[in-house]
Amino acid sequence: MVSSSTQKETDVLIVGAGPVGLSAAIKLAEQGVNFRIVDANKENRKLTKATAVHLRTVELLPEEVGADILENGLKITHAKVYENSGISNP
Repeated sequence: MVSSSTQKETDVLIVGAGPVGLSAAIKLAEQGVNFRIVDANKENRKLTKATAVHLRTVELLPEEVGADILENGLKITHAKVYENSGISNP
């Protein structure tokens, strides 16, 4: 479990330390909001399990983090999602 403080009381509980949870934590920290992150994974990860990070999420990250992702990340412009029954077109 990762947390912003060791207090037992918190203003916001974030469930999941993936890209969305960590982006929420960054924005809350910038606003001075006390939060706690809980995640089912007991170990720290160096890599994400996320397949993709949407541009809007990257825009919410600190500038140096977002710039690194945009510079080094793989840009996907088209994708198809396959289900058991075939291709799903949203």
